[in-house]
Amino acid sequence: MKCWYTIKAASDATSANISIYEEIGGWGITAQQFSEDLKALGDISHISLHVHSPGGDVFDGIAIYNLLNKHPAKITVYIDGLAASMASVIAMAGDRIVMPENALMMIHKPWGISGGNANDMRDYAELLDKVENVLIPAYARKTGKSAEVLASLLEEETWMDGRECVAQGFADELLPAVSAMARIESKRIEDFEHMPENIKGMITQPKGSTGSVVPEQNRINGIKDLFAMFGGKHDALKMQCLEDADCTPDKAKDLLLAEIGRNATPSNKNSFSHVYVGNGNIVGDGIRQGLNARLGHERAERGNPYAMMSLFEMAQASLVERGISIS
Repeated sequence: MKCWYTIKAASDATSANISIYEEIGGWGITAQQFSEDLKALGDISHISLHVHSPGGDVFDGIAIYNLLNKHPAKITVYIDGLAASMASVIAMAGDRIVMPENALMMIHKPWGISGGNANDMRDYAELLDKVENVLIPAYARKTGKSAEVLASLLEEETWMDGRECVAQGFADELLPAVSAMARIESKRIEDFEHMPENIKGMITQPKGSTGSVVPEQNRINGIKDLFAMFGGKHDALKMQCLEDADCTPDKAKDLLLAEIGRNATPSNKNSFSHVYVGNGNIVGDGIRQGLNARLGHERAERGNPYAMMSLFEMAQASLVERGISIS
């Protein structure tokens, strides 16, 4: 199955090469798998980290930054084309950051989509503020800039090329401009308001063309959407469906219904039932607790099914709990 990162031991057995390409947290691969692969490298003294990514899941990004920042190996980061949003935060884990002159880094305020009543919206806004307060120290440790200066840069969705990054302290070494970059298949690119056109043309697919990655991502997204409302209860089946390239969302739906049916005793065997689980605000409370635990503001609760969901899956679970269709 396609993955947004690769981790490989080098031939000398004391160093490793890590590449983070595409969208962080994409294709159903989380920071947990990244952590396991990183630990599998064993005792290494140097990591070469290559980054070319539009960002991605903020909590996966924070987890990966912390994993790398605490790792005993020296880390050299190479910005191969783009380090935007959470990818720029991960890059800050490097002891040395190297950029071509025409590579770009983008930093901005964390953002997301929320649904619910006014209290829910206020809670979500407070959560985004907490996330920002986690990101700023990562930039500050590398650049030496104050929290106030960095907050201003985040507010503006700041884009910097290699030369500007070195001048501002976000990178250490400048390389000559590159003539080509790997394309990035992510709708996240469309959300950037101030992305320079020259790099957009280098990393995005030309209009009217189709890539083999897009149908695969649509298949994976469809399967993830299907399982999102079950809070991780059927993760084994979800991973089985994701890993089977021939498994479509419709096929996954049939497999999921069959699994649910094996564990359920219907009250009326002649009719289909709509399963709805609700108890006070258990979904909202579970999501909030999981997010705060990821940010380090409280201890993780054992058995919280929402703790390992992506932001997208949490949003879907919240909508489903309120009876809002996501089909």
